[in-house]
Amino acid sequence: MNDVRRAEAWIDDAARLLGESGAHGRLELTGTSMLPHLRPGDGLWVDFSPRTPRPGDVVVFRQAGALLVHRVLGYRTRGPHGPHFRIRGDHADYLDGPTLGEAILGHVVAFERAGIWRDLTGRPARVYARLTAAHAFCWTGLRTIADRAERALGGPWGLARFVGVLDRAALKVAAGLLFRLAHRRRPEPTDA
Repeated sequence: MNDVRRAEAWIDDAARLLGESGAHGRLELTGTSMLPHLRPGDGLWVDFSPRTPRPGDVVVFRQAGALLVHRVLGYRTRGPHGPHFRIRGDHADYLDGPTLGEAILGHVVAFERAGIWRDLTGRPARVYARLTAAHAFCWTGLRTIADRAERALGGPWGLARFVGVLDRAALKVAAGLLFRLAHRRRPEPTDA
């Protein structure tokens, strides 16, 4: 068995055991795909118990042997991959590949930055998450349309890139104005 398959098996086994015990765990975010909302170095409190993700949920999932943290935008019931989730990082240009339910290992329920924990599960946070998911879905569609138009009409003209810049700017404004208001402070989570 190669190293990637061993890592995938270990990740799956660990997540299954945590989920069966109803456990939570702490991870540290390392990438930039969730900017401006989550930053590298943020601590994430993850609920590994099994439940079906809803649009707006930030999930930990396995894809191509890596462990990723992105936002669920929706669920698709048809297509060549069968039923799957549509997922994208807030700072990404395009959707991730189709994500099957068994690839989702846990849900991020809180995050910590500079010693302050913030809740991702309260009503204001859920509304903010759903609006962010709708925003991401729409802008991903616009970016795809712009890419196709450029290819069909002999581009590139930078239209798709411009759509991406507008997408990130809108998220940055929303995060600056509303993110702290929607995500209440909370005590440091524990499994006790």
